[in-house]
Amino acid sequence: MLGHPSIARTPAYRYTFFISFSRFRSKLHTFITLSSSHCGNKYMTSALVSGGMWAIMQLQKSTLLEELQLTDKPSRPDAFIYKLSAEKGLEHFRFVILVASRQDSYVPVHSAHIQIPRPAEIDNPADGGIYIDMARNMLSPIMKNQYDHLSKGTTVIRLTLDQKFSSRNVDAWIGRAAHVAMLETPSLVMLLLFSLYDFMR
Repeated sequence: MLGHPSIARTPAYRYTFFISFSRFRSKLHTFITLSSSHCGNKYMTSALVSGGMWAIMQLQKSTLLEELQLTDKPSRPDAFIYKLSAEKGLEHFRFVILVASRQDSYVPVHSAHIQIPRPAEIDNPADGGIYIDMARNMLSPIMKNQYDHLSKGTTVIRLTLDQKFSSRNVDAWIGRAAHVAMLETPSLVMLLLFSLYDFMR
């Protein structure tokens, strides 16, 4: 899951992480994310949430929002999320499970699923091209492994969850309820764990 990207920003942290976990690479089995912005928050479907994020960025500096919009650096290829997409990792897992919700207005389904949306394909290269590059950066190593006879390969599974919320729930109306439900609803978490048991054992 995304968490706060600044945790992985320091060279010391990344070096320590690599040294500590590289020896366990052969043990990596299943990687699951819940409504995570793998490609940032470009091409959001909710004008309300998109406008709200824009307003927050105008009123006060928000490092996280700038990173999700790829505006944290003057050049998009230098943006943190873009550089993060170029880091290897997903191809070391046997299963990569990407969970999203169409009711979540905070994280676009295409970003959570690492897919290329139609708006990115028709957008100008400075925006759409960068998004396409990020998706390819993350998925290309997985596709390459499919042709390696020494590799077990990685299976990517995309799940879309829809839930029933009260029509009077403001959080549901703005798309926040579906986003936080991934972590705050124990029954949903248990449903996921039991449903995905065969991929995690």
